[in-house]
Amino acid sequence: MGLAGRYDPLSVEEEIARWWSENRILEKVFRRNEGGPVFPFLEGPPTVNGYMHVGHARGRIYKDIVLRFHEMNGLYVWRRGGWDCLGLPTELETEKRLGIRSKKDIERIGMERFVEEANKLVDYYIDHWRKASERLAVWLDYDNAYQTRHESYMEHVWWLIEQAHKRGDLVESYRVVPFCPRCETPLSSHEVAQGYEEVEDPSIYVKFRLQGSSNQYIVIWTTTPWTLVANEAVAVNPYEEYVRVKVGDEYWILASKLVALVLGALDVMNYEVVERFKGSALVGLRYEHPLIEEVPAHRGHEPPAHTVIEAEFVTMEEGTGCVHIAPAHG
Repeated sequence: MGLAGRYDPLSVEEEIARWWSENRILEKVFRRNEGGPVFPFLEGPPTVNGYMHVGHARGRIYKDIVLRFHEMNGLYVWRRGGWDCLGLPTELETEKRLGIRSKKDIERIGMERFVEEANKLVDYYIDHWRKASERLAVWLDYDNAYQTRHESYMEHVWWLIEQAHKRGDLVESYRVVPFCPRCETPLSSHEVAQGYEEVEDPSIYVKFRLQGSSNQYIVIWTTTPWTLVANEAVAVNPYEEYVRVKVGDEYWILASKLVALVLGALDVMNYEVVERFKGSALVGLRYEHPLIEEVPAHRGHEPPAHTVIEAEFVTMEEGTGCVHIAPAHG
């Protein structure tokens, strides 16, 4: 193979790829060590809803290095590619291409057209990913790559679920999951991470008025104010000391070790500690939900809802020592 006087990486790359093709190198590699010990590799499929970026390329190169290593050590490497064609990423990209913004728009144009456009999108990106992977010399069996949109694949998944059911490995239960109101679907952790960014959110202190009292409150601190609508309990540490503090005409209950921190943060200069007791003395007290008017459904929540409970996980490092509990938010 001759090289030009001036090194041109693109022409060298093209010439090597052409030489591989003319000499059917991939076919020979795929058959190498056939009959020997097998190293099976079924690719965890990339989602084909966009172009390959450098992070994708790095991951695919790492895979290829492992396969070449085992092949050079005498193993027969069974290497099958795959493409993830379904799911929210593909749907969102299809929506962008069609210029639609909601599920109502999908109903308006019709599911058949939406699915047709989604398949066109997948075809386009599979072609891109295959060419890019071959250019990287990531050697997998792309001719027989599985696609999650194919009925044969989906039927096999259902078959596996059926086998799990027959073995008694499936359990019907409840699980708290992220939900997207715009997409009208639960989200996986990977889908949530796609839009992840660090932002500064305000933390707030909230007074929960004790039932039967007009001026006594348990004070909680939360970094997730949106979960207050689902509050069902307040947890205290039964072994730590708590205090009742007189602030103006009100009495606030919080952990003794955190009084200075909390009242300092709230710019409360004048206060008086009128009583000290263990957290266990608070257990069983009931309080009014702070958003009872906005969420009237809470009126029907019977004990142990809206009750002070004990929990040793409550620490004295931050907050008020009184932890707002919202099970619906995990």
